[in-house]
Amino acid sequence: RKSKTMSTLSVGTIKSASSAAPVIQNSSGTEKGQFIKAWIQFQGDGTVSIRDSFNVSSVTDHGTGDYTITYTNAFSNDDYCLVGTPTEDEDQNGGDRGQMCLSPTRTPHAAGSSRIHTFVSNNAQLFDCGRIEVMVTGDN
Repeated sequence: RKSKTMSTLSVGTIKSASSAAPVIQNSSGTEKGQFIKAWIQFQGDGTVSIRDSFNVSSVTDHGTGDYTITYTNAFSNDDYCLVGTPTEDEDQNGGDRGQMCLSPTRTPHAAGSSRIHTFVSNNAQLFDCGRIEVMVTGDN
């Protein structure tokens, strides 16, 4: 009977052997995952500002619920995955508006930026949310 051995890797830095981002592989060399390539948490109402981020250089406010996130290091193409969560501040505009949603606009992603909308699910009205969190993964 073979015993299974589990190892723990504890390091301060993981570095790729090439200019490509490190990937997670199984013992057969099959890719099993990648790291998040960019993320941001920003204030989407009032004066729009980045609270914290990785690989994001700026956010542009185009009007109510309409933003462009620009990446410090562009992706290799526009076929990446973006997910996010907007949250309305509890005391903002006096009450529950329904679930807040985030989606890419009809404008396709660009390698160096993404345009997103935040809106209220029950009426699809664009809305500035107090806290917007976005993660992006893909090839860059």
